[in-house]
Amino acid sequence: MITSKKLDDLFRRISSGEANKRLNKRMVRSFPNLAGELDTYKEKLASTPFVPREKILAIEVFIKQMTIDPLTEYTVFWDIDKAIHLAKRMSPGLFPMEYLQVALQTNQADLKSYVKGTPDLNIPIIVVLYAPVMEAIIIDGNHRAHQALKESKGAIMSNLFFNGTEMQLIADPHSQLMYKIHWNVSKILAYQAGMFDNIQYSNEFDLNTLFRI
Repeated sequence: MITSKKLDDLFRRISSGEANKRLNKRMVRSFPNLAGELDTYKEKLASTPFVPREKILAIEVFIKQMTIDPLTEYTVFWDIDKAIHLAKRMSPGLFPMEYLQVALQTNQADLKSYVKGTPDLNIPIIVVLYAPVMEAIIIDGNHRAHQALKESKGAIMSNLFFNGTEMQLIADPHSQLMYKIHWNVSKILAYQAGMFDNIQYSNEFDLNTLFRI
């Protein structure tokens, strides 16, 4: 659970430059009105309902941009049925197995209990390239991905959601909000490191802006 105290501690480390130092991104300036940003995030988190639905997949997302204890991960709930429905309209392509290593290591133990027979590698898996950390997450088809790994395949047929399109698969408002806060924190650290100059906000995902929260 991401609490106000954890957010307070995180933003204290951001404002002091400690977060940038830990991430090897030298702080060259402060983010304007950082305290105001924090207050907005805390207010939204306090008022946003956490209502996971049936037939969803819960995955803990490691916060690489926030590798400063105690804030290290949060849980995102994915709507698998919606992912499968939307994937049917997509044209699958080959996704490199090397980018699935972390995801496969994470869920390897769980797979042993339900994988039976030989998975059909002609059926595409569903992959999210989670924007705040640019890390691949398998939403559907873990058993097929493990079979591809077992057969030493270099790539696997996949339907890929990325650059913000994955937000439509997030099942509950709280997870959607954490996604936006996570993205904003990564942009705040980048701004403090001098990696971009103009602070802009948007209601939609954009590589060059922060979310309006």
